[in-house]
Amino acid sequence: MYAAWSTAGLDLTAKGYDKLYAEADSKVKTFSFECLEKLFGEVGASSLTQKKAFCATFEQLGGSSPEPKTDILFKHGGKTYKCSMKWGNTFQASSAGVEGTEKFLMEVIKASVGTVSTTALGEVVAVLSQLDGLLGGVKKDTATKMQESLKKIRQKDGLQFRLQQVFGSSKSPEVGEMFFDFKKAVIHESLTGDLVFRGNDNAANYVLTGPKFALKPINDDYIKHVMGKSSVRISAKGRGKTILQSGEVIRYQECVIRFDMKD
Repeated sequence: MYAAWSTAGLDLTAKGYDKLYAEADSKVKTFSFECLEKLFGEVGASSLTQKKAFCATFEQLGGSSPEPKTDILFKHGGKTYKCSMKWGNTFQASSAGVEGTEKFLMEVIKASVGTVSTTALGEVVAVLSQLDGLLGGVKKDTATKMQESLKKIRQKDGLQFRLQQVFGSSKSPEVGEMFFDFKKAVIHESLTGDLVFRGNDNAANYVLTGPKFALKPINDDYIKHVMGKSSVRISAKGRGKTILQSGEVIRYQECVIRFDMKD
């Protein structure tokens, strides 16, 4: 946003882009302008006037719940690029809490009835239901208790193993034919958010990556590309701490379902 708005001559202080840029890592600072130059070539903005007009369309999304899949939006030639931004060769398509992931997966399940294996749908519903039962309705707890729950979830042939049969693991990302179509539907939704956001600006249609630059439409080719490198795991995310009068520090964690991908 700093690179685009400074090129367009917009007020960098309005949303604090000047301060964010000053605090950014040097690699990110360099890449932001390199990325912008490459975007000019991708969309066909060649003249200075075209470049400024293009940069003036840049908009940052966020700050709502559920969190938009679109991070940066820009327009050129009557086309809107709603970009989910990813940094590095590996990234998380989703790392929501169990409750948020359940909602997202149930949306995919409802949309997939009649088009994907009923066995796949039934297994996911069963795992989510048993995960709820194991956690006892408590998705956030002390780190000690959450780690105890994770041990049960990760035991041999446990809930994580069953979920990985449907979506793949880091060591074995490929899944059987029975689960292939459902995994594809889930990967599509985790990248775009089309079902949750009904195709509005919060739903992404492109992936913008760095530091290895790429602007890729989220289509069947891209989804098939990342499917064989994507996996799921159940883990804990830090959710703050409490310091007791005695000085003891109590840390809290939330159980999350992570969908990891490699580009």
